[in-house]
Amino acid sequence: MNKYFIKFSKSYFSSKSNNSFIFKNSTYNYLRNNKTKFEYKFPKRRFNNFFQGGNSTFPPALKLVFIINTIIFGLGFFMNKNDYLKQFLYSHNSFKHGKVLSLVTAHFTKVNWLEFILDNIIILMLGMQVSMNSPDEMLLQRLILYSIGIGSTLLILFHKDEYFVKSDAILRGIIMYFVFSQPNHSFLVIPFPFRVKAMHIGLILVFFDLVSQKYCNFGGTIASFILTKRF
Repeated sequence: MNKYFIKFSKSYFSSKSNNSFIFKNSTYNYLRNNKTKFEYKFPKRRFNNFFQGGNSTFPPALKLVFIINTIIFGLGFFMNKNDYLKQFLYSHNSFKHGKVLSLVTAHFTKVNWLEFILDNIIILMLGMQVSMNSPDEMLLQRLILYSIGIGSTLLILFHKDEYFVKSDAILRGIIMYFVFSQPNHSFLVIPFPFRVKAMHIGLILVFFDLVSQKYCNFGGTIASFILTKRF
């Protein structure tokens, strides 16, 4: 009697373990091959590298501009205001004495909190629109590089006084791209309670740059004109 009982118990528990193993395997295969409702409701996120494209929030070029803006602005807290401006803004006299890097840093230097916040918001928001709506994935990168290159050339050619100059060529390039590509599109300009066409915004910016003699800002205007006519 005991022998039969032992054989029965062994066969019962072995079959039960095999059935549970088969059940677990079948359940695992089903979940692996079929998305559940939970997965559809809460899709799995993909954390890409910060400087890669794909599903990332901001294009790599915008991230790099924001990082450089932040680093240079942050260094200003550890420096005297005059030393900060002399170090990062362009001056013809400083350029002649070997400060060639100021041709680049002048495009990323912000002198106060308001300018730092507003410029970065406009660059990030409009830059994302340029990247999403452009037929070429590299258009935004070209726009920024052309703006810096042409703006730096205009700094050398026209800004030969001894005062220090800050360039807004990157900001102008992104704004003027919309002016040339969608001139009749209207924007709500804060704090005004009415909408303004892109072409009118462009004319106002060109007028201010001419009056203030900030010819380096036309680097962005020329770059955006070249790229919009090309594409």
